[in-house]
Amino acid sequence: FYRCGMAETVQSTRGSFCAFIDLAEPDVFDHARITTHTLRFPASIELAANDPLTIAAGDHAGNYKVTGSPQRINGSECLAEMVKV
Repeated sequence: FYRCGMAETVQSTRGSFCAFIDLAEPDVFDHARITTHTLRFPASIELAANDPLTIAAGDHAGNYKVTGSPQRINGSECLAEMVKV
């Protein structure tokens, strides 16, 4: 499911992994958000708030910071919110 040919390669302080990156959905109440992107990644990867991430290539290339505690969405995946820095 998380093959880097289909997903983006993400570099963290704990190593590299494959993940899916998307633009964050706008808040339904139009509140200001600090999150610009979401990261869907394997649950075996440990990420925490404020972790720096780098995406080296592709549409989402750049440096990011995890903005909150990642949430488990099922038995094998987590979702983190990020901001491009």
